[in-house]
Amino acid sequence: MLQISQRPLTGSDADRQLFVDRSAEIGHLTRAAELGFNALVLEERGSGVTSLMYQHQRRLQDRGRSSYYARATRTEKLTDLITVVRIAVEGPRAPAFLGGENPLQALYGGGDPDPLRDLRRLVTAETTSVPQKVTIILDEMHKAELVHELFGRHRDDLWQLPFRWVVCGLLTRSSDYLEPPADSFFDTTVTLGPLDDAAATKLLDVRLAQASTDNTEAHRRLTSDRAAIVKRGMGNPRRILAAARDAALRSTEESLIADKLIASAANLGSTERLALRHLLVNGPTSPSDSQILQELDVTRARANQVLRRLEDAGLVHAFFEKAGVGRPKKLYATSLNTELE
Repeated sequence: MLQISQRPLTGSDADRQLFVDRSAEIGHLTRAAELGFNALVLEERGSGVTSLMYQHQRRLQDRGRSSYYARATRTEKLTDLITVVRIAVEGPRAPAFLGGENPLQALYGGGDPDPLRDLRRLVTAETTSVPQKVTIILDEMHKAELVHELFGRHRDDLWQLPFRWVVCGLLTRSSDYLEPPADSFFDTTVTLGPLDDAAATKLLDVRLAQASTDNTEAHRRLTSDRAAIVKRGMGNPRRILAAARDAALRSTEESLIADKLIASAANLGSTERLALRHLLVNGPTSPSDSQILQELDVTRARANQVLRRLEDAGLVHAFFEKAGVGRPKKLYATSLNTELE
C-alpha cells in the first residue's frame, strides 16, 4: 500500500516510521512537559500538528507520563470544551451520557456556578493518580475566544489544577491567542514551520519505501516527479502529499498543465495560488465551502473575490449546479480539462 493519504499519523509503531523531521519540536515539548510548562503550538494549516501531537503523546507515555488527547473542533462554548477534555480523560462512557440525556444539559442545564467543576473532579480520578505528570493535549483549538475564556479568564484557577497543557492553534491567529491575560498562561510557544527540501523529500521517501508491488507504476511516477512534488508542496506536509496523490493519479500531460496553471495563479497572488491548488486536488468548489475557507483562512467574501480573479484570468470557470430546492449553487472548476482538449 502507498502511504500518501491525508490521514494524520497516529502514535503507533508503524506510523512512527513515517514521521519525519519534527524532532526539534518534539524535544522542545518534551522538555517543557518535564519542567511543568504549558505550551502553545501554532501552525499553518496542513503542517502536521495533529501527527506531531500523537507522536508527542506517545513519547510522554513511553516516559511514564500520563497524557490525554482532545480535539476541540467545532466547540463553541466553554462547557463544550470542558466536556471534550473530560471525555478524553474518562472515555465516552462518562456518567453524563448515561440515561440518554444530552451531556451538556445534564451537566450545565441548571447554570453551574463553577465552570471548571469537571476539571476539578478529574484531579481525583483514578487515571490522574500521579497528577504532576498529567499533560492534556488540546488540538484544533481554532476558536481564539475560547482560549481567552479558559486560559485567560480562568487562568488562576487552571494554575491551581495539577495539569499541564499543550494547546494547538493557527499561526494566522497568533496575536489573538497571545493577547493578555491568556499570554501569561503559556510558558512557551512552538511554531511549526515548513519542512525544508531535504525533510520534504524524506517524507516522500519513507512512504515510497513501504510501497507494495501493486504500486510499481505509482512508485515510478512519484520517484521521477519527486523534485516537482516537493516544489509544489512548499514545505507543507498536507500539500506535499496532495501533490504526490496528484502525480500518482494524473498523466504526465495533466501534471505539466497543472503546474502551468499553478504558476499562472501564483502571478496573481499567494491566496490565488492556494485556491487553484485546492481546486486541482478537491475538484469543483463553491466560495462558501467550509473546506476552502479553512484552508485559505479567508472569509466567504474574500474566497469569492479570489475565485473571480482566477476566472477573469482564464484559469478557472464557473458553472451552476442545481441541488434540491432553492437557487442553483455556483461552483468553480479549473481549466485543466479545457487545456487538454
